Amino acid sequence: MPATTANATYRQTWIDAQNQRHFFTNLASTVWFGPLILPVCMALMWGKVDMHGLYLWSVLGVVLALSRALLLHHVNSKLLQLPDGELLAAVARLRWLWCLVPLHWGCSTFLFYGALSPTGEFLMLSVLVGIASVATNSYPSDIKGTLWFLRSALIGPMLVWTLSMLGLFETNHSLLENAALACFATLYYVACVNAARRNHAFLSNALGLQFDNARLIDSLDLQTRETQDAMASRSRLLAGAAHDLRQPVHALSLFADWLSKEPQMAQEISPKIVRSAQAVHRLFDGMFELTKLDQEPPLEPWTSLDLRTELTVAAAQYEAMARERGLRVRVHCKAGVCVCIGPLTLRRLVGNLLDNAIKYTDNGGVLLSARNRSGRWRVEVWDTGVGIEADEIEPIFKEFYRVKRHEGTQDSFGLGLSIVKRMATRINAQVSVQSRVGVGSRFVLTLPTLEEQLKLQPLP
Repeated sequence: MPATTANATYRQTWIDAQNQRHFFTNLASTVWFGPLILPVCMALMWGKVDMHGLYLWSVLGVVLALSRALLLHHVNSKLLQLPDGELLAAVARLRWLWCLVPLHWGCSTFLFYGALSPTGEFLMLSVLVGIASVATNSYPSDIKGTLWFLRSALIGPMLVWTLSMLGLFETNHSLLENAALACFATLYYVACVNAARRNHAFLSNALGLQFDNARLIDSLDLQTRETQDAMASRSRLLAGAAHDLRQPVHALSLFADWLSKEPQMAQEISPKIVRSAQAVHRLFDGMFELTKLDQEPPLEPWTSLDLRTELTVAAAQYEAMARERGLRVRVHCKAGVCVCIGPLTLRRLVGNLLDNAIKYTDNGGVLLSARNRSGRWRVEVWDTGVGIEADEIEPIFKEFYRVKRHEGTQDSFGLGLSIVKRMATRINAQVSVQSRVGVGSRFVLTLPTLEEQLKLQPLP
């Protein structure tokens, strides 16, 4: 389903659900109307209509009133707490129950029509008109329920007038009177339906504006939080850079001063100057890469890559670095595995994870592997390093954060994992960590599927 269609469907579902909630709120406020008017109607008809019919009609009225109150309690306590879609489905199954009350009142026409005085009939017909008016003005949030309500209330009178005109129901009214009442009822029904539709449209438009405003406010709140996060990230970046630059720059200054005073020490001092300059260079490289990611450059065109070959090349690039620390990098990936991803992106992601694993491992080794889980390929980097505390799992992906147990790492600025996190987010990949302090860590990079890549960009 296209995104636009899905959003429109979600919006309409929310509006319909809110309409139903308004409907039940209004229904609860009018539930007293029937029980209060029922004794009055019984008094009007007492002794003037068929008493057995009156008893039956009265008992049904009491039963329906109690049932309606219990049903409303169930709806308010259970159904209204359901998600929007489930609420609409439940209401659709129960809507026919709303018709029983107006149907009961409409059937009273069989009792009083032709049996009461003109004043009595006028009062009873006024009750039916009042019931229709209450539905029109109180229930338009559920337009289907309102229409069913009006039709149910009209079935009894229309049937009585039709039978009277056909001579199948004896009354003291003429054909013209029956026809006039039937026409009046029809016109009043049409007027009520039009009024209910207008009220429903007004309420739906108001709810639509409320939904749009709420989404706009949420969007503004999200943008505000993102802006605040970006500003906080910039502040951390500047503070971290200033802190980490101080040591190598100060060392460069000392070495340069030392060299100017003792030029004969050039052979001993030069390597130290080179290492300090390399540290500054690495820091600026990391900062520039983070800046590029924040500017959201175009995605690298993806292609089909042999995963085993790419992992072997990545491991070879870090073999020398691992050997200097007395470590070994091993690769485990079966042949013939193809993944769809940008080659430079994959190399940077895997490279940064290997770089991080080697820097934080003093003994043992690093394993680079790949496995398939539920149709998605996962690149895993295992190390036997210092491990990570549970409360540090989330912070390690922030700029300039280093594991507390290994803060003495001089060649790490804490930028590698933050770069991995941002690059992975850009391509719909996922990064997760499992670690035990003193045992080691496992970083898992779950690569995007072909379908996810196609959503990000068309075929190259």
